[in-house]
Amino acid sequence: MLPEKLLAARRGRRAAIAVVATALVLGVVLLAWDWNWFKPLVERRVQVATSRHFAIDGDLHASLGRTTVVTAERLRLGNAAWSEHPQMAQLERLEVHIALRPLLRREIVLPYVAVQRPHVLLERNDQGEANWVFGPSDAEPSPPRIDRLRVSDGQVTLIEPSLQTNLQVQVRSGDPSAPGEPEPLLAAGHGTYRGEPFDLEAQADSPLELRNADRPYRVELSVVAGDTRARASGALVAPMQLTDFAVRFQLAGSDLAKLSRLTDLQLPSTPPYSLDGELSRRGSTWSYTGFQGRIGDSDIGGDVAVDLDGPRPMLRASLASRRIDLDDLAALIGAPPKTGPGHTASIEQRKQAEAQRQQRRVLPDAPVDLSKLRAMDAQVRLHADRVRSSWLPVEAITANLQLQAGRLRIDPLTLRAAGGKVAGALLLDASGNALQAELRLRANGVDVPKLIPAAQALRQSTGRLAGEMALTARGASVAQLVATAHGQVALAMGPGHLSNLILELVGLDVAEALRFLVRDKMVPLRCAWADLAVEQGVVHSRSFALDTTDTVLYVEGDVDLREEAIRLRLVPQPKDPSPLTLRTPLRLTGTFKKPAVRPEPGPLMARGAAAVALAMIAPPAALLAFIETGPGKDTDCGVRSAAPRVAGEAIRKPR
Repeated sequence: MLPEKLLAARRGRRAAIAVVATALVLGVVLLAWDWNWFKPLVERRVQVATSRHFAIDGDLHASLGRTTVVTAERLRLGNAAWSEHPQMAQLERLEVHIALRPLLRREIVLPYVAVQRPHVLLERNDQGEANWVFGPSDAEPSPPRIDRLRVSDGQVTLIEPSLQTNLQVQVRSGDPSAPGEPEPLLAAGHGTYRGEPFDLEAQADSPLELRNADRPYRVELSVVAGDTRARASGALVAPMQLTDFAVRFQLAGSDLAKLSRLTDLQLPSTPPYSLDGELSRRGSTWSYTGFQGRIGDSDIGGDVAVDLDGPRPMLRASLASRRIDLDDLAALIGAPPKTGPGHTASIEQRKQAEAQRQQRRVLPDAPVDLSKLRAMDAQVRLHADRVRSSWLPVEAITANLQLQAGRLRIDPLTLRAAGGKVAGALLLDASGNALQAELRLRANGVDVPKLIPAAQALRQSTGRLAGEMALTARGASVAQLVATAHGQVALAMGPGHLSNLILELVGLDVAEALRFLVRDKMVPLRCAWADLAVEQGVVHSRSFALDTTDTVLYVEGDVDLREEAIRLRLVPQPKDPSPLTLRTPLRLTGTFKKPAVRPEPGPLMARGAAAVALAMIAPPAALLAFIETGPGKDTDCGVRSAAPRVAGEAIRKPR
């Protein structure tokens, strides 16, 4: 046996050799170590989590320590199988700082994440599938906590071919407002959104701030889509992650209807507008509250809410106006607003108005878009303190509007008009193939001089008018609706005063008219009435007269709404004798656009022939042919007319 000392020496040499060998192996391993060996492992883990191809084309490196720094270069994430673009996301460099101690508690804390030149593509296909929805995965990792995020030279592209949308947005981190504060996120983009040219500029707090319940998330956003401009600013309720928020929102554009294309809300056509209010969202309900602004030449304000949770969007609104211009509502019936001096209109509306002026017809013939009435439901209350109108003597409006499943009802509809009150209801039913309309109105206490403010001769007249109307119609435009109108109209006026100049001019009483041109004279009006029947767009005069102490003026004939043709005959019956009269019935003819007034030639020719015959006997005697002996007499003021009874039945039971 070898001595113990020799054995110990041998064991020592072997241990030394083992240590040296181990050191040599570790040295070789350390010298040859490459973190890229772990790339396949990382790629497989990401592929399992996303069900997408993932690759690290550059180097993978880690610096170990209490906070380990991992960097990776040229990363690629594959796109959905249906996309023609192979990559959904790619970035030049990713740097992640990982705190090791929290890993012992199974928590992932990332003190710093830096992303350089990320390019992200977000898209939907024609079936509505989104590429940011990943396939199923068994892995459900807890989201990491990121303390600081910095993005450099990023780009996000949004593509939705079915919506004609293609946007490119440049994204980067800005400078923090104070040392240690998170970097804000800056964005600027352009492209097309739903077929409209689109530009945006935005600044928001770091997305990391969304997790902080005690700190508001500030955002500033400016958007231009076509000629629509929007600006949002304010602080969001961060924990809700944009599902609930409220911001100041300014909106302006040439026509509210253009928002229909941008938002899927079917809004009416209007003149240029500008609005300022608070935009908020609570669950499925979007609200625009406390807003003020202008639409055309009208001021408008109130609250609007749209609930998207239902078969159709539901709009609820309470609107108020200190002064509304009725011309701004003309687009609701397919007509352009006024475009002269002092009126607001867009370029398209000015072109539409010019085209309208070139047409021979006055009533709008543009088809009503029935799909808009079917696309959403609504409950709207509108009140206007004052009304400006160049064609109706309306002074104030209150209306309650209800729209459900294509049936629009305005009930009650209350107007303060010409010092009196007009109340009724309007029903528009678009649930079928054509628009069906029903209108019921009742007027009381309407001041006659205010009916036609531009008529100088009426300004000194007095008297109040009452009336009832019940009409039904069917058509695809306003022109078609009036062309098919059917119903009754009844008007009545009690005692008052009327300018005698009007009566004498209508009767062509030269002597009286010349005298009243110097100083007008008011003649007591006993009564006036009109009993009108409307059949297939033609308004027939069944009984129509004005009875004064001076003259009874009868109106005969009809007005054809289909052809916009006037065929009326005004027959004066004087109650007093007058010299030098050319008294003869008048013909009111022509069209709505070019009306014409002319005396009937027969009676004038007869008087002229009589004057010639008398002049042959004795020249002064020719004047005898122009002396009116006054054969008219008082009427029964329509007592035997069917106007009151027919109008009452029509209002109660419209056909």
